[in-house]
Amino acid sequence: MSSRRKARRKNFVLYNIPENQSEKRDERVMANKDFIVTMCDDVAEIRITPPDILKCIRLGAYSVDKTRPLLISVSQEDTRDDILKMGKDLGLSGRRYSRVGIAPDFTSKQREENRKLLEEAKAATVVNGESPENYKLYVTRRSTRPEVIKRKRHKVVQGTQQLGEVVHSHSVENQSSQPVHS
Repeated sequence: MSSRRKARRKNFVLYNIPENQSEKRDERVMANKDFIVTMCDDVAEIRITPPDILKCIRLGAYSVDKTRPLLISVSQEDTRDDILKMGKDLGLSGRRYSRVGIAPDFTSKQREENRKLLEEAKAATVVNGESPENYKLYVTRRSTRPEVIKRKRHKVVQGTQQLGEVVHSHSVENQSSQPVHS
């Protein structure tokens, strides 16, 4: 594992966390940490405290019409992994957290590789005569090589979106579509 990836092992990125408008930096950081602590407890009963959050930085320049992502670094890798697993429950947890997104802190090379894999998976879906909007595509990196997971979207049921079985995956080494049997 490269030193860049090793340095990011305790990091993750949160999207659509409301920005505090205070002029004091400390108040904004504390508001972000409090939101994260509350979210973890509300959604997955993960008990963390503000001191467990080592770094909490907004990425990008401030803009009135755009919410900047938050780069978070926590004290333990296990805590980070638990929070990343919580991502699948956010959409089901009510209005406050339904728009929040969680992602690992990838290097720019990994992000570019992810984009390429997603574009190839979308193109393969179109070639098969299907609409990419009918599927949720995302990249996982459970092993050394990334793969794209393709899940069938179902109609919205009582305000929640349910996802179907894994249909197939792509990897960097194997660019062709192959069914995944679970």
